[in-house]
Amino acid sequence: MDTGKQGAKRADEDGHDYDSALELAGYGRFHYWLAFICGWANASDAIEILCISFLLPSAECDLELTPARKGWLSAILFVGMMIGCLLDLLCIVIKVCQQFAS
Repeated sequence: MDTGKQGAKRADEDGHDYDSALELAGYGRFHYWLAFICGWANASDAIEILCISFLLPSAECDLELTPARKGWLSAILFVGMMIGCLLDLLCIVIKVCQQFAS
């Protein structure tokens, strides 16, 4: 079983190992911006999830929530994330189908 650097030095059919293939593909400003934007999106999701844990005890007292309603209130966050991902995927599929149709 190859581990570490030995696995990275294995060449494909064209004679390129992982490091040289990555160097040939290149990276630039776009990739840094992509990592930055994805990092902010991930951080905002994490903060949103964290805020629920702080807000639920206060909301339970102020809004007189039952345990079932507290569960729905915490779960609706993930339902929204799931619907947003599905709509995004639908938009991507539509764009790809339009490109292949023309």
